[in-house]
Amino acid sequence: MKKVDSKEVFSSGKNFTLIELLVVISIIAILAVMLLPALNKTRQMAKSTQCKSNMKQIGIAEHLYMNDWNGWTTCPVLNSTSWGDSTPYSWWSWSVQLFINKYVPTPKSGTPSIFVCPSYAPFTWYDTERTYLRCSNNKRLRYKCGARGVFIGWDEVPRQDFDMGPPSSFYYLFDSTNAGTPGNQISTGCFYDSTAMDNKVHARHNQKSNALSLDGHVMPLGKRELFQTHGAKQGSSVENYLRIAGLNIVFDSL
Repeated sequence: MKKVDSKEVFSSGKNFTLIELLVVISIIAILAVMLLPALNKTRQMAKSTQCKSNMKQIGIAEHLYMNDWNGWTTCPVLNSTSWGDSTPYSWWSWSVQLFINKYVPTPKSGTPSIFVCPSYAPFTWYDTERTYLRCSNNKRLRYKCGARGVFIGWDEVPRQDFDMGPPSSFYYLFDSTNAGTPGNQISTGCFYDSTAMDNKVHARHNQKSNALSLDGHVMPLGKRELFQTHGAKQGSSVENYLRIAGLNIVFDSL
């Protein structure tokens, strides 16, 4: 039997012409262009899922804190000297109050953190001011779950003229962006009134912002839901005081 030389087999075939090679390259390029948006969308969906997971972990930590502090949540911002504290944080944002008291591990610079959305700068832990946005109209504003619904209080003194509904519909933590320093998250925002603020809710996940409710569940909120978030009983002194102003919401899908 004649032995077949592999060199003869491969050399006997027709070689690719330059035109055929260019056609193949063009087809690959077209397929890459078609697939790239789908890959980016999948990547962003994965980051949005991680973002929701981060918020759920924050919600668990907040509830542990509430169990130890008579039902009250952390403050958006707290002067640590008022607690006689000597930590390196002169001002305790809500995130500091959670990790300094060991409800969550202390974040490390440049590493992923439950306090930071992975879809938006700085992407990893940078400092206490570049995190999810804790809604506020007062630095010492706190919330408490009560039999009637959600209490609103300053220095643990609840207001009596409120009707905020059940904790499941009261959202207090959102994706954020800093209009004063574009491309960065920001930790606390006084965006409940009609004044334009640099600290804004950022609807970046397919035109929605992930939001953490006081009962611990996370929900992506779109334009209609964000505009209707909070709001108080008609005629009360806090009417519209806790309603998110439209001018403090940025819709920007990534």
